[in-house]
Amino acid sequence: EFSDYPVYINRGVAYLSKGDHDRALSDFNDAIKLQPNRIFAYINRAAVYFIKQEHDRALADLNQAIKLQPNSALFYWMRGGVYAKRDDHDRAIADLTQVIKLQPVQPDLIEAYLFRGNRYREKEDYDRALADYNQVLKLEPNNAAAYNNRGWTYAQKGDFDSALTDVNRALELKPDEAAFYDTRGFAYAGKEEYDRAITDYNQ
Repeated sequence: EFSDYPVYINRGVAYLSKGDHDRALSDFNDAIKLQPNRIFAYINRAAVYFIKQEHDRALADLNQAIKLQPNSALFYWMRGGVYAKRDDHDRAIADLTQVIKLQPVQPDLIEAYLFRGNRYREKEDYDRALADYNQVLKLEPNNAAAYNNRGWTYAQKGDFDSALTDVNRALELKPDEAAFYDTRGFAYAGKEEYDRAITDYNQ
């Protein structure tokens, strides 16, 4: 029997793409009413809720999507992002750990290690953060973000020389990245080389 639910999802995605979140939400709601187990309606509705900063509703939809398809790295990635937005770093880390277990594709795996490393750093678990950044650099030796983030982590641990080594490498790879100058300025300030710090902050 013909059902309109794929049309609702497709139109909802179109509304979402053009920023019409209320109409997108209405279409995803209709799709779920027609077929409550339609996974892509849940994850797209979760995206709308995330944009609208209705994080509890986004989590409810992602929980349902994971229940229906528990081996999807994408769904754990999305839920980990919501948890991170709520500063619930432990749950974000748990979800990113699932992503790493399920995700064999190297570019996505690299992003997962970076994201998880950042969550460890946010909760001041610096050694685990460093381990994740090291894993990124093992997979992609010229990843500038990993050098910068590892440098920032070393600086937070008080190892300013290691921090400078890493951020200088990051700047060799991406000399126009403002955040990297911020990291180096922080490291120079830690070494009490304030003129150099100010120069980097100016940059």
